[in-house]
Amino acid sequence: IAKLFTSKELTRFAEKEAVVWEKKDTKPFNELIVSLNALRPTAGDLLVWVSVKHSGSWSTWHRLMEWGAEGQRTFTNRLNRFVHTNHCSIRMMRGAIGRGFRVKVTGKDGASLENVKAIFACMSHLNKFRFKMPHVNDLASVAVQNVPRQSQMVLRHPRHTDFCSPVSTSMITAYFYQKLYGTLPADLMSTYAIDFAGKVHDQGYLDIYGNWILNVAQAFDAVNGEVFFRVERLDNFYDLHYYLSKKIPVAVSVRRLRGGATPYASGHFLVVVGWNRQKRRVICLDPAFRSNRSVLKA
Repeated sequence: IAKLFTSKELTRFAEKEAVVWEKKDTKPFNELIVSLNALRPTAGDLLVWVSVKHSGSWSTWHRLMEWGAEGQRTFTNRLNRFVHTNHCSIRMMRGAIGRGFRVKVTGKDGASLENVKAIFACMSHLNKFRFKMPHVNDLASVAVQNVPRQSQMVLRHPRHTDFCSPVSTSMITAYFYQKLYGTLPADLMSTYAIDFAGKVHDQGYLDIYGNWILNVAQAFDAVNGEVFFRVERLDNFYDLHYYLSKKIPVAVSVRRLRGGATPYASGHFLVVVGWNRQKRRVICLDPAFRSNRSVLKA
């Protein structure tokens, strides 16, 4: 679900020094993933806080993310017995079930709340998830064309092997930037990908580049707020095919994948750009291959 803010709402929230989105009654969930769509502040920081309703009462506010002019980081909070914040998601513990949530954004050191444009929330009941095999013969072939290709392995950066998330996301933002403005956002895609990675580096103790909430926030900023981005758990392959049919490439988290550069036992990020009905095969841009030419796997 989503909340898109109007200018009038943001002006009213600015007077109260906090943007607040509250959903008092939701479907039951034990995982909550929040996505922030905001322009990066030119000064100060935006802070994202989350509270969950369970057993009829609200948890305390948990700090989730700091997004600022000089950097970004995420946080954990395991002080509550039933609600744990883990950098990019909120998990219910000890069998507790969430039935509502609140997201709050505050500013410090001059960060403007008018930079906040939308908040997305993905609620899941993980215990009830069941894999459903799609009837793939029902799905037409589809391909998203002209998505820039970039291998993380050729980037001149000491941490390039950790860049699957920012490189995948930057390929998508470059695709939309090109559609919006008729040109790529940088002279070299490699330069753009490295810059993007620097802007999603989790500068807390986690020290990673793959944090979902940071990649989404930077994606929105990278296209000047012209395209919305979010994290969601898809119910089935039909949902993914729907996005592809709308010419929307999708970054996906995979594990134990056949046909990749490695089996990805520890997980990996890549971009799905199509479906080939005849071959019964997903078309991907996999940044782990060792050349830009070999990134496309069809």
